[in-house]
Amino acid sequence: MADPPSNYNNASIQVDPNHLYHVAKDIIPILLEGINENLNQISHTWEDLKLGWTGKTAEEAKRFSDRWDLVMRQLFDPPGDQKPGPGEGVMSKIANAVGQVAVNFGNAEHAVVEMFQKLTGGGGDSGPPSSSRDTNLGAIREDNTAKSPGH
Repeated sequence: MADPPSNYNNASIQVDPNHLYHVAKDIIPILLEGINENLNQISHTWEDLKLGWTGKTAEEAKRFSDRWDLVMRQLFDPPGDQKPGPGEGVMSKIANAVGQVAVNFGNAEHAVVEMFQKLTGGGGDSGPPSSSRDTNLGAIREDNTAKSPGH
C-alpha cells in the first residue's frame, strides 16, 4: 500500500470520466458475465454432487446449498421476497454506482472548466459535457439455471 502524501496540498486525484464510464457500461458487465458463468458452473456441479449424499452428509449438503442460494440471491436479486427488478442486486448496484461516479466526475469537471472560463473572461457556457453518459445501465442478473429448484 502506498504511503499517504506528506503534504496533502500537493496530492491529486486524476480521473478520466469518459474512461470510467466506459468501464462501468462496457467492461464491468463483461466481467460480471464471466463471474456469472463460473457461478453457474459451480452451481450445476454442486447440484450433481449433492444427489448422491445420504444421512448427515446430505443434511450438511442441504445447509450449504441453502446458504449458497441465499448468497446468490443477495448478489443478483432484490432483498426479501420482492419480484426481481432492474438494478436490485448487489452486482447491479456496483456497476450502476461506478457509472454514476463517472457522470458525477464529468459534471464536476465541466462545472470547473465553465467557472474558470467565466473567471478569466474566456467565455461563458462551454456547453454540455462532451459525451453522453446514460446512467441507466440496466440490471445484471443471475441466470435462473443457477438457482436450485424451489427458489
